[in-house]
Amino acid sequence: MQKLLWFSIMSVMACSLQAELPPYAQQIAQKHQRAVSSEVRSQIHTALAAFNTLIATDVTYVSCPITSGWRLYHYMDTYGYRTLDEAMSHKELYVQNVIAPNLEESGRVSQALAETLSGVVIAPIAFEKGFHALKMEEEAVLPWGQHEFMSLWLRTIEHKVTRMVLVDGWQYSSGASEEFLWASLMQMGFLSRNQIAIVDVRGEPVTLDRGAALLYEAISDVKQRGLRTVALQDILTALIEAERLYRESLAVSPSLPHYDQTVMHRIAEGLAD
Repeated sequence: MQKLLWFSIMSVMACSLQAELPPYAQQIAQKHQRAVSSEVRSQIHTALAAFNTLIATDVTYVSCPITSGWRLYHYMDTYGYRTLDEAMSHKELYVQNVIAPNLEESGRVSQALAETLSGVVIAPIAFEKGFHALKMEEEAVLPWGQHEFMSLWLRTIEHKVTRMVLVDGWQYSSGASEEFLWASLMQMGFLSRNQIAIVDVRGEPVTLDRGAALLYEAISDVKQRGLRTVALQDILTALIEAERLYRESLAVSPSLPHYDQTVMHRIAEGLAD
């Protein structure tokens, strides 16, 4: 029964991807789907079922870097690492300088939001910390990585979240940037829901052009360091394509805040160079 239900969910999602999502966004979503094993699909379904018990009309999702973000590149500069593999191979320093402070900031922001907002706050970091703690306690092989977590969180965002809060430095993280892309696709009407606001930690709207500009600046910064930016470039390309298709369709989504189309055009030209 569980397998049948999962197959039904995946079939509906595949139809949705083919019929509604712009091509580049389809490729990103399908990449996650292909990478997830049948065993983990069942686990994701269980987690989604748990999130569906949240009966709320005000649901905030805290999007933040965990394994990267601006701290990763500051850490690389500080210690003179020239490649990501080199930086991550020194695990103790990597955790101390990147992962630990990212976790601390995400936890602090999530707690502050929970204390000030009237609705539900989803803090992905709490789920992931608990998941990894279980892995360590039981010495189990739990095959969850980037694709598995993104498969869970993107569906949670699409079906439950009404406000996304982007923690500072999100544009340096492929996971957080992809979550921004997904929320933007919702606002433009490409997904099953469009009722979502995107803001920074100060509550200021992160409009389409502002988010794209931050992503473009991050890509330029990382390139200047001589590092690859394939994932971030793919996400920005998908965002630009979606904005173009939205604009050409002459659609008007009430959930999409006003943005500067000329900024999007300049970024598209800069990315193509």
